[in-house]
Amino acid sequence: MGQALGRRIALNGFTVLLLSIFIGPHILAFFGISLPIVQVGGGLLVAATGWRLLDSREDRLTTADDIPWAPDEIIRRAFHHSP
Repeated sequence: MGQALGRRIALNGFTVLLLSIFIGPHILAFFGISLPIVQVGGGLLVAATGWRLLDSREDRLTTADDIPWAPDEIIRRAFHHSP
């Protein structure tokens, strides 16, 4: 199960990478967005995520996180939005 999940993650990541390399510049040009703007937006997103991780509180955790998942549930949650 772990190898299959790893392969699927690697394949999906590689696909997103290739699409970003070949189609990304055309999408940015179509919307008139420059690369430095994307870099600033990405930096703000990383900073906000880091701040949220530093500010995490224990009371946000629930006991549902301690329940083990079945292998098919892990794959479903890894590649599909949970309801």
